[in-house]
Amino acid sequence: MQKNRQSAPTETFPAELHGLAVVALSDGTRNYGLYRVKRVESGTMLLSHGAISFPVGTHLDIEDYKYEEPNHTSFNQPATVAENDHDGIRLVW
Repeated sequence: MQKNRQSAPTETFPAELHGLAVVALSDGTRNYGLYRVKRVESGTMLLSHGAISFPVGTHLDIEDYKYEEPNHTSFNQPATVAENDHDGIRLVW
């Protein structure tokens, strides 16, 4: 019996972000917590809302926290909040 697995198309994900499910956000000195990844495209990441709502223009560091795929490489990306609305928090780099 085969299981049906729904997953996002891999062509929309940069290779280093494939399987990324949760990221940790910080500003270099403070950790702001964990945020669920909703979508990743070239140069942008959409996160679910978390405990802190960041204003547009905030500079953050995105760090890997949990991958669905084993044997991943570490990920660290400086980014800027481009949008924060009902869809979530959009970060760009």
